[in-house]
Order: sequence, then C-alpha cells, then structure tokens
Amino acid sequence: MTIQNFDKFVDKILVKQGEEAFEQGKVSSLEELEDGLWVASVEGATTYEVEILLHKNTIRETSCSCEHKKKVFARIW
Repeated sequence: MTIQNFDKFVDKILVKQGEEAFEQGKVSSLEELEDGLWVASVEGATTYEVEILLHKNTIRETSCSCEHKKKVFARIW
C-alpha cells in the first residue's frame, strides 16, 4: 500500500473525515521525527496522535491513538 492508493484500503467515510480535519486545520504538529517516520496531532472529540512510517512512498507501519484505530488498521493490515 502506498500514500497514493491507501484510500482504496480505508473506509471512504474515514478518508473524508481525515481530509476534512486537515482542511479545517485540525491536524497540527506534523513533523518527520526521523527518516520516514511522520507524526501529527489531530483534534477531534479528543486530541490523538497519528504515526506513519514510510519507505519511499510505501506505508510500512501505522499507529493511531484514535477511537477508529482498531477498525481502520485492522482493515489495512
């Protein structure tokens, strides 16, 4: 799975919610902690942390402290 096609593996509603959160400025502290490891804070009902490990454009690992974590990441992996 790549950053170009991940939306084919994730529920369309969750993809839309993520896009809206980004457009509304609810994604903050986006930074690359080390080579390929990206971390961001997202404001929702609570603030949660999202981590994505990339190698080139391939998603290697993901982590999220959000409520949807089990549903979304179970589908991806």
